[in-house]
Parts: sequence; structure tokens; C-alpha cells
Amino acid sequence: DVVQSMLDAAEIQDGMAVLEPSAGMGHIADAIRKTAGVDPDVVELSGARRELLEAKGYNLVGNDFMAMTPRS
Repeated sequence: DVVQSMLDAAEIQDGMAVLEPSAGMGHIADAIRKTAGVDPDVVELSGARRELLEAKGYNLVGNDFMAMTPRS
């Protein structure tokens, strides 16, 4: 329920760039993909979880979102 409320508030639409800055095992990213039809970019520090996210087909864009440079 919390994730769905968050996605409703975000109003994610097709074509939007979405970042999951601390993706963990990808549960929120999975919900974004399923509900909004958008594949989010993901960031994750843990090597094992990064491997899981890669296996799920997510685009890993970093391991520390605080060190990232925003897209232009």
C-alpha cells in the first residue's frame, strides 16, 4: 500500500526518467516497471544486490547516489 501511494503521488508517465536511488532488491523498481510501465535507472551500494538488479534487467547507473551528476 505504501509503495502504491508513493507511485500515485509521483504521477510517473511514459517517457519520464525515473531514478531509484537506493534500489536494494528492486521491489520499488519492480512496482515502477509494472505499474507505470517505465524502467527506472537504479543505484545500489551492495555488490550482491547490484548483481540481482542486473539479473532483473535494470540499468545500474551508480553505487552512491550522493556522488552522482544529474542527467542533462
